[in-house]
Amino acid sequence: MRFLARLGFVFAICVAISACSSGPRMVKITGTLKTNDKPLKIDSNGSVTVIFSPIVEKDAHFTTYTGIYRTEDPTFVINEIPEGKYKVSLLCMVLEQTREIQDINEKFSAQNTPIVREVKGGIEPLVIDLAKP
Repeated sequence: MRFLARLGFVFAICVAISACSSGPRMVKITGTLKTNDKPLKIDSNGSVTVIFSPIVEKDAHFTTYTGIYRTEDPTFVINEIPEGKYKVSLLCMVLEQTREIQDINEKFSAQNTPIVREVKGGIEPLVIDLAKP
């Protein structure tokens, strides 16, 4: 009988610990990329990687979260990302690099991007307009 009581106590402790999450809530987000209020157009064989980097203290380690944007379905999805504030960078990958694509890759690189977004559960899809970051 004591064994069952101890087992029940251990089980209760495990449940209590797991109920107390040790970090931000994980959420799914969707979004779209635009330029001047129109969906961003890229080569149909290309894609844009949308990279969310959490805003952290200098030299702190962090995890990035990525989604893929394609012109035929002008959205991106990140299935699991912690709520918080993020810098958003872009990497366009196409067969033929135009000047416009090179400019996007430079202006919205991880080092240069002016895009900052708050990620929260239950929000509308994120709209990132490159003309109005």
